Amino acid sequence: MRRVRLVFEHLVAQLGAYATQARETRAAAAKARPPGARGKAQLGLSGEEPFIRRIRRIGIGMDRSTYLREDVWRGSYFELALEIGPAGDDSRAKRALEALWQHPALLGPWEREDEFGSDPIVPVLHPSPLLGCLRFDDVELACMSWFIREEAGSDWLDLSIPTGMLEAAYGASSPLDAQKDPWLVRLERLLATIGARIFEVEPFQLGLLGEEVSGASSASDLTVEECEWGGLLVPLQLWESCGSRRAPELIAPGLAFIPSPHIRCDG
Repeated sequence: MRRVRLVFEHLVAQLGAYATQARETRAAAAKARPPGARGKAQLGLSGEEPFIRRIRRIGIGMDRSTYLREDVWRGSYFELALEIGPAGDDSRAKRALEALWQHPALLGPWEREDEFGSDPIVPVLHPSPLLGCLRFDDVELACMSWFIREEAGSDWLDLSIPTGMLEAAYGASSPLDAQKDPWLVRLERLLATIGARIFEVEPFQLGLLGEEVSGASSASDLTVEECEWGGLLVPLQLWESCGSRRAPELIAPGLAFIPSPHIRCDG
């Protein structure tokens, strides 16, 4: 997330103002705008869009005051970063984004922290983050998705959990360390299964898993050393060409999951 950190730090600085404004304006806004109207207007829709019909209203377990705390949105990020394909294919990127937010472990998305608990919006391709919650074990973790379009590069879709949230929920170490944070094994696997679900809808070129992994590699630059290290979701054709001696796990048809060795479960 190094490419988008400055953008998000600016958004965090606005959090207090958003929370104050929300208390004063939400009632008036609700009267002026029918529920769900914003999402439909952004897509130029009339009537109910299929994605809206598929959204499940799941009970919110996280406390609102925790979600609005600035410190939970700070730090680095534990991420699932997907290289969707060559930059510019909006239809492909939108299918991947919708598949992400349809995953049953995710709540949302919302555009701002103060919309926490309200009706989800239709996810749209935009450089600003979409916010939500990730169900992990018996905890809900604040999270966000990013759509990143590289110039003369690839389209990327990232799902990121701030380490400030992990510290608040688990007392996570900094940097993250699986020996001190054994739950990272399960969290990496959850993100891998989310990536696998997206792959079944829209096959991607490469998936990266771990702390601050966005932009660390790409399908065209993937090395044997990176394959040996792990923290990857790799289409089988690419995996077979990389020359790694590691035995991957087939997590979805045509997709290999290679856990990070420093958070791999041995027992």
